[in-house]
Amino acid sequence: MVEWNGFFLKFMPSPLFLENGLFRFTQPKAFEDEQEALPDWRYESFAKEDYEVAASDAEALGIGRDLPKDILETALMYPFPAHRFTPETAPGLFRMDKEPFKTEEEHDTWIAKRAVELCQEKADKEVGIFSLTKVESNLMWKKYGGERSGVMICFDADHPFFQSEMREVEYTESPISVSVNSGWVRIGGQRLNVDDVRDGYIERVPPRLLFQKRLGWAEEREWRRLELLENAEKQAGRDYNGHDVYLFRVPAAAVVAVFYGSCAADEMVQEGLHKIDQSMQWQHVHVFKYEAKPDGERRTKIR
Repeated sequence: MVEWNGFFLKFMPSPLFLENGLFRFTQPKAFEDEQEALPDWRYESFAKEDYEVAASDAEALGIGRDLPKDILETALMYPFPAHRFTPETAPGLFRMDKEPFKTEEEHDTWIAKRAVELCQEKADKEVGIFSLTKVESNLMWKKYGGERSGVMICFDADHPFFQSEMREVEYTESPISVSVNSGWVRIGGQRLNVDDVRDGYIERVPPRLLFQKRLGWAEEREWRRLELLENAEKQAGRDYNGHDVYLFRVPAAAVVAVFYGSCAADEMVQEGLHKIDQSMQWQHVHVFKYEAKPDGERRTKIR
């Protein structure tokens, strides 16, 4: 594994972006790791994220961040007034579909599960993810670079395009939590409107759902940039799994170099060189080709 300080890397089966400068931003459901951030369910208890958000809220209100948990709960984490109607005390208020909920826990469990479903649906319909890394490894070439028959794109991490929107993925075995306590539902510490959830509406997706993965993926060292799919420059049909493909423009000036894998076909290499030579926007781009040697791979600059 090689760390590329000052650069972002993207591994691809081919350099299709040389056609028009467009890159795919992928919906969460189109990733093979789409189930990585499914939350851990908690009933009538608070999650770690709930306390973290409450502490931040307390700090913003000027009452201090390091408050005891019981003070945070009383001041910021329980509804006021604390009384709530329940299926036991007001069954007519809790009729969903054709059958009413019989208990408070049954209702709250449904709300929590529905909230997660709505967050996933909203992310899949609205959010595109541009995935990058800062490490070159055999794993990245194998999984995303066509087993070295593809390319590695090198971007300038200091380019303005990457300055404010990039965020590093967190790898952990502690799942994001969804908690329901006293009628309030939270995902990753973000409180959702229960009435909105009942009506099938979520205002925004908790960011932790899009920036957290299990430790098994940690070698990828992923960074992500998110964009609304409605802002895509082009929709280019569907991929082999039937997911719509949304393309966004990444500034040509952000591209530093293209590295062809040691198994890349000569025809693809020559075609890529021709496109670079024929387009003014790519004149600054360096091109390298890896070659397999008895003592390992070496790269040669070919442009």
